[in-house]
Amino acid sequence: MDYLDGTITIIATVDPDDYFLGDTERDSDYLQLHGDGQSGSVDWDSPVSVIKYPINQLPVSGDNRALTVRYAVATPGLWSFAVGAYDDIGNIHSGGVPAEVEVFKTLTPVTPFAPELVSYDSDNNILTLGL
Repeated sequence: MDYLDGTITIIATVDPDDYFLGDTERDSDYLQLHGDGQSGSVDWDSPVSVIKYPINQLPVSGDNRALTVRYAVATPGLWSFAVGAYDDIGNIHSGGVPAEVEVFKTLTPVTPFAPELVSYDSDNNILTLGL
């Protein structure tokens, strides 16, 4: 079955004190979105998005910095997501445990195409439809 595309919005906050912002060695730390592709387990080896979100460029939210990501999904069901924090050479930060979030997404089925009546032969009971 085909579905209209849907979007899941993920909002994550990070404490900038954990990443020593202002230290030139850490200014290039970034976040990346990971997901499970509906497999049931977040894939930490392959981010679902190639976009790297620099922590020091995220908007401030209270004492934290906030990342908002919209992720398009084409199939309904249970999806899992997590945000990983990385240093400038791609090593994931090991401090703390990233929260993994499960989201159940429903999607609207695509409306079936309605064929047009071309003709109906009542003598032979033949219906001809155009697509």
